[in-house]
Amino acid sequence: MGYNLGVVYDYIWGNDIKGYDICELENDPSFMLQVLERTMDKKMYDLCSDDVKEDYAFVRGVIKLFSSDLDFITEVANTYIDSLTEGEKIIGDEYSELNIIMSDLLGKTVNDFAIRAASFYEVERIRIRACVSVSDEDVRMQSREGFAFTAIQYERNPIIVDFVARRMINEALYGKKCDNLEYLIHKRFKSVEELENYGSMNFLYDYISEYDYILGEYAFDSNRVDMLSKFFDAPLKDIDRIKCYWDTYMDKLNAYRVYLVERELSEYLLDNPMVDLSFDEVLAYVTNKFHVTDVFKKYDTLVDLKYDGSKYKVLDISSVNLLSKVTNLTNRLFSSDVIDYSYDDLEPDRAKKDTDNQTNNRKIIDFSKIKKK
Repeated sequence: MGYNLGVVYDYIWGNDIKGYDICELENDPSFMLQVLERTMDKKMYDLCSDDVKEDYAFVRGVIKLFSSDLDFITEVANTYIDSLTEGEKIIGDEYSELNIIMSDLLGKTVNDFAIRAASFYEVERIRIRACVSVSDEDVRMQSREGFAFTAIQYERNPIIVDFVARRMINEALYGKKCDNLEYLIHKRFKSVEELENYGSMNFLYDYISEYDYILGEYAFDSNRVDMLSKFFDAPLKDIDRIKCYWDTYMDKLNAYRVYLVERELSEYLLDNPMVDLSFDEVLAYVTNKFHVTDVFKKYDTLVDLKYDGSKYKVLDISSVNLLSKVTNLTNRLFSSDVIDYSYDDLEPDRAKKDTDNQTNNRKIIDFSKIKKK
């Protein structure tokens, strides 16, 4: 109940309060929250009874009032959590919600609230994956990752739903089981101009909706425009960084492409010295075919890439095999602005020799990461 402000101020100023018992007032969460709202004095919290300090609505109100005083609200939150039984922590939403609220307020510092919030998310992901696994095909198509089941389960608790949505979006864009954001951008767009014309938000909407359609619709709900910044501020900043590093990325990617083609060609020629074609003639053929002559000239100024079609009309079988091999490799390397396989899979023999050096199944150009993991 809301108390008359006269009663609130009489309590604050220490006046006699007719019709009310002081102990009853100090045991009323609504009244004590009004006192705190009017005084903004943390000492008033100490006057509250234990029952008031263990009232969730009161605790949330205090945390909202004093959100900038991290030490104080940490004490308030811990007092409430300590009052809960293990069963209440498991069954009730309040425990999870409070950990999420405190984790957000405390930021990136390592703290118990963040650890418990992360644990809740992991358990929730297990639950919704199980729900997806037993759902019919229509449901799986609409919510491949299961966000719909979180939205239903916590329909009346937007804090939890938003938290799961944020974590799933981060998982989709940066998670260990998916391609990183830098990779996704370069795989989708050939230039900064193409990305800007399409729109960063449009790209994010397309990708998130493909990841989980219901999640995409929730995150981009036109009635919740104010929430977009919560979900996408970090990815948008990362995309801006990717734009800034675009030329650097392409420079290192092209240098790596040239290195791979020339390494493959050199090793083949060493193993097959009777091939009719020279190193330069093979490169001239493939660079002309894929219109990448200027790229190779930039990173290898010694090679002669002047193309003469007559040299390739009559070839021995070794030369044909070599051209086919280098052509296929060049096509794979230049078909998109990412290298989405381990180069060692091109040569099983080399894979055996280089096992100790192979660290993963995807070769990404090695320069400063856009997103800290």
